[in-house]
Amino acid sequence: FPTRRSSDLDEYKGMPILQVHDEVVIECPDDYVDTCVSLLRQVAQIPLHLNKSLPPLIIPLEIKVGDNWKNTTIVQ
Repeated sequence: FPTRRSSDLDEYKGMPILQVHDEVVIECPDDYVDTCVSLLRQVAQIPLHLNKSLPPLIIPLEIKVGDNWKNTTIVQ
């Protein structure tokens, strides 16, 4: 999880619980879900400029929200 915005996540009571390869599990109170999702999008969807002659690469991000891993829904 990118640490440069971890203080922002702390402000919204978000806690990274687990990171495995390209997945991160974050726990936060229900009242802060939308704010934490927005923060994750800001931090994780950074354009990568690999070649000046090509448009920047933005790696797709899929965020799911739920009470447990089995019962999650994708957030658009």
